[in-house]
Amino acid sequence: MRSNGQPLPDADEIIVATGLRPNLQPLSELRLAIDQTTQSPAQLAQLIDPNEYSCGTVRPHGLDELGTR
Repeated sequence: MRSNGQPLPDADEIIVATGLRPNLQPLSELRLAIDQTTQSPAQLAQLIDPNEYSCGTVRPHGLDELGTR
């Protein structure tokens, strides 16, 4: 692999940081209720609100909360 004509060192793995905000434009034509604060399905947002919960305290959830039914 090269960058600006210079060889790059060998790598065992590449970690990609894609950012925190998803591009919701492709979903604009679907009937999804998206929470504006968490940018997640509305039913899921109330479970993962960082003002209410921390990692490991969210109860198990499934299809209903993901807005797929």
